[in-house]
Amino acid sequence: MAIRGRKQRVTLVTTLLDPVAYPAEKLIVLYARRWNLELALRHLKTTMGMEALRCQSPDMVEK
Repeated sequence: MAIRGRKQRVTLVTTLLDPVAYPAEKLIVLYARRWNLELALRHLKTTMGMEALRCQSPDMVEK
């Protein structure tokens, strides 16, 4: 399964070894979602000029 926009092969290493409980296709989809989230957080931190985003409650996240 290819990740949209990817031109290189990616090796996903995991400790989730049961192929029935954790099919490769689902792991690929989750990896892609996680990667997009990481990119969005990096963009947010860069835009706001912050080194780190720290919150421990939903209310603080909204601020």
